[in-house]
Formats: sequence, structure tokens, C-alpha cells
Amino acid sequence: MRYYNRDGGEAEMCGNGARCFARFANKVAGAGDKISFETPAGIIGARLHEESVTLEMSEPKDLRMNVRLQIESEEAVVHYINSGVPHVVVPVARIDMVNVRSKGEKMRRHEMFAPNGANVNFLEKRGPKKIAIRTYERGVEDETLACGTGVVASALVFAATENVSGTVGVLVRGGSELMVGFDRSAGQFHNVTLTGPAEFVFEGTIEI
Repeated sequence: MRYYNRDGGEAEMCGNGARCFARFANKVAGAGDKISFETPAGIIGARLHEESVTLEMSEPKDLRMNVRLQIESEEAVVHYINSGVPHVVVPVARIDMVNVRSKGEKMRRHEMFAPNGANVNFLEKRGPKKIAIRTYERGVEDETLACGTGVVASALVFAATENVSGTVGVLVRGGSELMVGFDRSAGQFHNVTLTGPAEFVFEGTIEI
């Protein structure tokens, strides 16, 4: 699977796109209910159950907690992890009060994440194992309704800061709740999964 953003640039991985890709491969190419496919971020496994897909994500890496960023006249404390794509995670009290486009753009282009930049997620705790996020995506250069790798990054950072285990539910701006499963040992995350819907909306034909 190769994934291209709105600006024409290629991203290493897209969690939402991968779920859709798995359902497409199942329906159109005759793949089974359990498949795997190659991405620039590594081999991704997928298990299909009706309109829901569980992805077996590549191993997350480069977890950095409590990174201090100077954003103009303000200092922000953020977390960083690569969940297939580089992500900054910023805990906030209320995500509805955040100017995602303005703050996200400045962090996404910060020199610390040069040259490729990073996606930026704002995280609000909603319960012992539930969070809500809003995401600014590079390549789109604006807030999006959902970002699968951002969901994974935010859930893992939440698990690290809150010391929780098991499955974390993540509410996204589009209204869906995605589930992130993982194992953790010696401060590292393993066997990370992302579960969420992938629905066929329409079919058509184009000439290439």
C-alpha cells in the first residue's frame, strides 16, 4: 500500500487508509478475512470482521516524553512517538478550546522535527481508558476528522503517562471511537493494534 496526501506527498503509513485498503482488497481482489500488506512503515496485518477492521501495526519507536518546545514566546511540553508516522502528542484540558490549525502548524514545522515534520495531536482525557483527540496532519496542512496513526500515537502516550494497560478507546473529531490495543514491557510497546470501521460509500470507474 502506498498512500499520498492532499499535497501529493507520500506518507509512510495511514491507519484509516490501511483499514479501507484491507476491506477493498477483501471485496475486490478476493483476499481473505486475514491479510497482510507492505507499507513504507513495515508489514501491516489486518483482520476483518464485518465492517470493522483490526490492524496489526508496525512496532512504534522513538518514544520521547516531556519534550520542551519553544513556540514563539511560549514554551510547550509535548510528547513524541513514531507509530508508523511521526507524531507529537499534546495533552490539554479541553480540546474544544484549542486552535488546532494555528498551534498544530507551528509544532508540525518545528526545527526539532525537521526535515520531514510531524503530525500534531491534542489529547483530552475522558476516562480511565478513554481519550478524545484532534489532529493536525502534515500533507493536508490542516485539521482532519480522524488520523489512525495519530489515534495509536495518542493512545500509547496516554498509556505511558497514565500507566494504564489493556485497550484504550479514542474518540476522533469525525465522531467514531477507535480502539487501540497493546502490550507493554520494559517501557516499550509491542503487539499494537488499531480497530475501527471501514465502510464502502460508493463505487465508480475512472480511466488512468
